[in-house]
Amino acid sequence: MKIRDDRNYGGHNFSHGHRASTFRRTHSVGQKVHGYLLRWEKTGLGWVSIDNQHLLASISSKPAKGSRLTFVIQQLLPEIILKEIAEETSGALGSIDLLNEFNALRSQFETASIPVWPSCASDDPDERYHAFIAALESFPEAHDAFVRVSGCVAAINTILAMETVFSYWPWLMPGATGQATTLTIKQDNQPFHDMVHEFESRQHGLVQIQLLYRHPQASYRVHLQHGKGSFTKNDFTPPQSLVPPGIDTHCLQVDSLPKSRHAGLLAELLLQT
Repeated sequence: MKIRDDRNYGGHNFSHGHRASTFRRTHSVGQKVHGYLLRWEKTGLGWVSIDNQHLLASISSKPAKGSRLTFVIQQLLPEIILKEIAEETSGALGSIDLLNEFNALRSQFETASIPVWPSCASDDPDERYHAFIAALESFPEAHDAFVRVSGCVAAINTILAMETVFSYWPWLMPGATGQATTLTIKQDNQPFHDMVHEFESRQHGLVQIQLLYRHPQASYRVHLQHGKGSFTKNDFTPPQSLVPPGIDTHCLQVDSLPKSRHAGLLAELLLQT
């Protein structure tokens, strides 16, 4: 993989030249770096994000958009040349590193996505998802941030390699912070879905909603980090943002979130591996 000299890219010269200069100041030859493929400019030429810097690069392999790539810096002048390497298990990010990276990338997306959410007001999760994807096209910074965090999620699931899948679906609760989701599907004549969605609440801290769904009915449990107090299941309306319209939904339980789960879903999953 090579980041070519500025003069080769016409209209990209100024911005790409600035990014390349920044990259040279903050990196050294022989350093291993990780990045995400944001999007393809054309065949063999794509935008990558390394340390939150967007760089235009020629790429000989054909990774999918959002793929997490690993490189060794071979040269910084006159051209920046990065050698793409296959990251072995021993060189892969550890659990704590993955957790920190996801949290950082999610935070970046939450900041960049603020203008996206006004167009995602539908009550139907599927419609809200399509509105979210369409809105990202109008906000490149949010789009690129979502690609990065999605690539990190893919890397996490590769490490987890378990029946439960970890996801980041921010359109489920537009604008909410600290969102993450786990989903386990048990196949049967009528598949059974066990989904846990978490988010941050000013009043309750970390909130986890466990949704148990087998068409056409769903039930859920709510766990609150703080302020459970005298709340009962009758004090909570069904989480309609998590289920399709017309589903019969009822609350099974409202309780305090166990201290062992205060670190969040991803930390809990990574500790199991």
